[in-house]
Amino acid sequence: MNKPQEPANPDTVTGFTAQYITLAMALSIAMNEYLEEYDRLSREGPLDPESCSGPEPRRITIVVLGAALCESTINTYLSLKLDPACWGVLGRTSTVEKWTTVPKLFLRDYSIPADSPLHGDLKDLFECRNSIMHSKPEVYEGKKKRHKGNGRAWRVSDDAWVNRTYDLVLRLLEHLAKFDRSGAMTHYSSIQPYLSIPKWRSCPAAARTET
Repeated sequence: MNKPQEPANPDTVTGFTAQYITLAMALSIAMNEYLEEYDRLSREGPLDPESCSGPEPRRITIVVLGAALCESTINTYLSLKLDPACWGVLGRTSTVEKWTTVPKLFLRDYSIPADSPLHGDLKDLFECRNSIMHSKPEVYEGKKKRHKGNGRAWRVSDDAWVNRTYDLVLRLLEHLAKFDRSGAMTHYSSIQPYLSIPKWRSCPAAARTET
């Protein structure tokens, strides 16, 4: 990956579309619906985290929207920082690479350590998202497994992980803001109100996770 010779100046941008705002609103709505459903189900008895009638279907929505929001946000940021030729090439890299590697091209000290919780949550989210979007079934012949499938990868039974997925983009932006104070970071403040923490009800392990 070659370093761009002339990074774009975000301060010269006069406008841009902001689909990430709509995605942030959708994620906030999905999280509130998940918490309401969790409350309702928990009042009915013990929860089966993998049951189709349990919280799992609503968790899937949070995973898909959370991944879409992370991708839309970093795409917006990088499109403000890179010139058309550079963005045309780097825009095709994975979302994980866009967050962890591409900013190093113009932010000398930027890094998300591979062993950090932030990197782990980002990697896990997109592995989970990909297994949902490209779902493959387990297939058996008697007691023998013919195809192992990939359903286990997206059966998220840890509510703390769901909570970390919800605020992941804010933690990523907060980390990025430590290295970049240019006009390209204006969307950091614009996205925060839409992802204010909902009223945590009886969902366990609801505390936000630090970077």
